[in-house]
Amino acid sequence: MSKIRYWLLPLIVVMVSCSKQPVTYNVPDSTWTATYRVSEDAHLLIPLGSTASPAFLTVVSIDDRPYEHGVETDGLGNSWASIALSDIGRSAELTIRYTITRREIASYHCIPDADATWLEPNSYIDWQDPSIPSVVRGLDLSELKRSDAVRRIGDYVVKHITYVRTEGGYPASVPASMTLATGSGVCINRARLFVSLCRASGIPARTVNGAVRHHDDPTTYEFHHEWMEYLDGQGNWHPVDLRYSVSYELNDPRYAGFVYGAEDHPWFAGLDNQNLLSGQPVQLENGDVVLFHYHPIFGGARFGFELVDSRDLEYYVIEKTITVRKVRNAIVIEQSLTN
Repeated sequence: MSKIRYWLLPLIVVMVSCSKQPVTYNVPDSTWTATYRVSEDAHLLIPLGSTASPAFLTVVSIDDRPYEHGVETDGLGNSWASIALSDIGRSAELTIRYTITRREIASYHCIPDADATWLEPNSYIDWQDPSIPSVVRGLDLSELKRSDAVRRIGDYVVKHITYVRTEGGYPASVPASMTLATGSGVCINRARLFVSLCRASGIPARTVNGAVRHHDDPTTYEFHHEWMEYLDGQGNWHPVDLRYSVSYELNDPRYAGFVYGAEDHPWFAGLDNQNLLSGQPVQLENGDVVLFHYHPIFGGARFGFELVDSRDLEYYVIEKTITVRKVRNAIVIEQSLTN
């Protein structure tokens, strides 16, 4: 399969909505199931994280046999494992295992051709809403070094946005300006506001969506999480979290970044709340299926993974198994929600 063309992605979003919908989609108490029409040359795509600085080692197995997957890039700094459906029999158990370890250094160099993306507004990072530049003017950042400016922005977010989830609300559907207006939100809402304030200040920034091992008990794994990165003047990304490890040079082996710049990604920009809450795969215009995307909140917000090995703060290993069955010109994907 050829590389995914970034200039085709806006077209992909439009086409997904009208031509590549699942045939069936069910979420009972214990098993998640979706069926997709596919061609024989379609692929399954699994996030590998940052192209420039991967945070984990990925092993893919089919029926307990190691599978040498292809690698695709999306133009936004992410890599994806590519699994050819032709390599899967009539029915197979697909196992994905991530081993997360500490990076040698927190910051890493950016991908040069994507810089401008991280200053643009979108429906979630809506920094052109008048309320956000108004906050930036009040923060008086113009004379500060970039590293000091982002700390001032982070302090503002922590001070003014109470960490709380509104009962019955859908945090993933809330833009940054609404979070600012309500003064409350969870990690995804704080992250979007932080990035919006940075971009309104002329500082390239983006969200990182992924997993974090429990911040109190290193023997458990529970959390889906969203944190941030900002770009310094030398072209290095600096990971930031304002929730579990309040840090502007985040280098913590508990964190595994799956998708960088999730809100900017055309694959996910048009998802409705059912998609966001369930983790339903995204099918692209060419028929490929993004097996799990940036915001599947199920199974205790764990992306459906279970913890299979860990050693304090040195490393941890998470794993999920998905059943893939071929039925004529379709595939059925099943996954337990109770891993």
